[in-house]
Amino acid sequence: MGCSGGLGTHDWALASKNAGFSFLTCPVMIGYLAVPYKNRPIDPETGKQYEDEVLMPGVKYYHDPILQNLSDSIYPRRLENTKDLIVDE
Repeated sequence: MGCSGGLGTHDWALASKNAGFSFLTCPVMIGYLAVPYKNRPIDPETGKQYEDEVLMPGVKYYHDPILQNLSDSIYPRRLENTKDLIVDE
């Protein structure tokens, strides 16, 4: 069973797993609010990690897709938590 959405400041990967969901679809940039600042990708406009202010609802990047390459969104990415968004084995 899957879910679309459910992202935010909380550990949404762990929460969805604990709720019984086996996958989430359509991850968007607001999901990075749950990722520690040091593990976030670089904002090309500032050269620094994405700040909370540009990821919040209604602001610049919040609904942009996390996965930039189509090939990254075809296969499931198994995440244990949101410490980073790197696939966990």
